[in-house]
Amino acid sequence: MSKIEVFQWNVLSQAFCNRKTYDEEHYADQALDGEKRREKLSAFITEAIKVKRIIVLHEVDIVLRGHLAVLCDKHNYGFQCQGHGYWRNGYMGSAIMWPPEYSLEGMEFIILADRIRERIKDPIPVRRPGWIEWIFSPIVSGYKWATGVKDPINYYRAAVGRTNVLLHATLQLRGERIHVWAYHMPCAFRALPIMDYHANELVHIIHEAEEGRHVLCMDGNFQPYTELYNTFVEAGFLSAAFAMNGDEPEWTNRSVSKWGGEFTGTLDYVWFIDTSDDTSLQTYEVEFAKLDNLEGGKAPFLPTVDFPSDHLWMDVKITRQIN
Repeated sequence: MSKIEVFQWNVLSQAFCNRKTYDEEHYADQALDGEKRREKLSAFITEAIKVKRIIVLHEVDIVLRGHLAVLCDKHNYGFQCQGHGYWRNGYMGSAIMWPPEYSLEGMEFIILADRIRERIKDPIPVRRPGWIEWIFSPIVSGYKWATGVKDPINYYRAAVGRTNVLLHATLQLRGERIHVWAYHMPCAFRALPIMDYHANELVHIIHEAEEGRHVLCMDGNFQPYTELYNTFVEAGFLSAAFAMNGDEPEWTNRSVSKWGGEFTGTLDYVWFIDTSDDTSLQTYEVEFAKLDNLEGGKAPFLPTVDFPSDHLWMDVKITRQIN
């Protein structure tokens, strides 16, 4: 019998945790305080370290990255993080942390946009404008700006313009290799074809990787049973939560922001796929963060003073019974 134990969490970059995003009506000042949030985040992550989890985090900003490096050094944990973001989101990225019992066999940082560009051509060829178009282009642009006319979106170019990085760690424990992938999908809620390019390339990369057991931890930015969700299911990926319960959770993300309004839904997934044609029995256990101080049995908008992210964490155990 072998077991993979993974703790996944979108920890919410501090760059988003301010009064520009959250109003006074729903959020206390202490819930948005960076120092207090880092203390709470570190406490939750330390508990995962104590029980020897492989830890995958998303939206790790530049300040939290330093705290995690110190935390991992203290507990002799492996640590690797990438920051594909920029100043507006705190140079955030995903991180993978692993217990000392595991040895690191390899680490990849893959920019999906580069892979999309290599494998798929722009469906709308770039055309050099003629001299007449060049002369009149300022007038045309001014007219479009004044009247609000917008050119059709080239979703391909928008997709290859996103710099999200796929982090891939190959870990080994007692002779068994485990591939851990961490990805935060582009936040393209109003332009789903952008995410579709990234989802299909993600599936392609993992299928082309070394055969074996693969765990994909992601903030998918899509809800269950949608076309994007089915991209993974149809490619042979199994959601750990669905495998355990026969359904996805009611929600993993709950907040009310000034720019997006109220949202409650499932965005976070731990996917599993075995590309080695292994028919051994797999069983799954999944636990989500439990919230205190529920009002009338209903969860509060996140983050709160006691819970420092707008996403719930997931604690997943995948056990293989070797025949």
